Amino acid sequence: MHIDQFKASLGGKARMPAVPADFAGVIKSKRMISSLRDSADSELAKAKIDGSQIGDRIRSNMASLDELAADYLFLFN
Repeated sequence: MHIDQFKASLGGKARMPAVPADFAGVIKSKRMISSLRDSADSELAKAKIDGSQIGDRIRSNMASLDELAADYLFLFN
């Protein structure tokens, strides 16, 4: 859902890449349900932060492109 919001905010002009998250790896060998949940929650938070940073970079690059290449936007899909 978080990534879908970023995709929508880009207006179809750019695509968000897949944000890697290794849930299976972080919950492997956890014995307690609480530690399993904590590990999964931490991995989800990390993936959301990574996704936000990627989305912000894409928006920043698109703004730079609009500003610096306003007369040449036909060159960029």
